[in-house]
Amino acid sequence: MKKILTATVMLSVLNIFAGTLKFECSVNRENAIYKAGEKIIFTVKLTEDGKTAADKFIQYRLYHDDKEMKKDKVSAAGELKIETSSDKPGWIYIQVWAKDSKNKFIKQLVKDGGKTVDQARSIIGAMVEPEKLCPR
Repeated sequence: MKKILTATVMLSVLNIFAGTLKFECSVNRENAIYKAGEKIIFTVKLTEDGKTAADKFIQYRLYHDDKEMKKDKVSAAGELKIETSSDKPGWIYIQVWAKDSKNKFIKQLVKDGGKTVDQARSIIGAMVEPEKLCPR
């Protein structure tokens, strides 16, 4: 019980000083479903307490059907736009994480798929011609 209480207090202290980070992620089509060859634009913005988190960084990875296509770390001072497309049916998505100026992942308790994790992160995806997908 003492260990749980100590961990809870330590994580609470991290959140008090870090502020509340939030990713705002979107794609350029409301239903996120595209035809082969169409341009998909992911837009990501990182905010802290409702304002642009200009002193933070966004690390991202772009995947096409679980194959990593691109990764990078960019300033969170503006919107991140990632353009991609696919000539075949499949799932395209990006994962994003918040990092500080020392290249460390920023710790913040967040709900992710029903479980609590300690990294400020998010994921967003799109489908290319999902009606043409076949089981392997």
